[in-house]
Amino acid sequence: MFGMNTESAELYRQAPTSLAVSLFDQEVVSLGRASELAGLPLVDSMRTASALGVPVVRSTSELETQVEALERLLAESEGADVSGEGDRPAAQA
Repeated sequence: MFGMNTESAELYRQAPTSLAVSLFDQEVVSLGRASELAGLPLVDSMRTASALGVPVVRSTSELETQVEALERLLAESEGADVSGEGDRPAAQA
């Protein structure tokens, strides 16, 4: 960044992340989309939002939804069944 002092360069570097977190805070985009906009992994976006005082989980039902989504993703990646349906005996034909 030619002609920029260190402080200006740092602000310029942080701008996409700040904008993405702000959009998430205003509920314009999801946290996942904010992560994409900022060019950060989801976990880093969560940490950044939290560090800036932006709650990542806003309600108990949202938390439950996120946990269920995470369990589905983990099950897909591991080939496991976390729903409990895999424990049921197969239906007789």
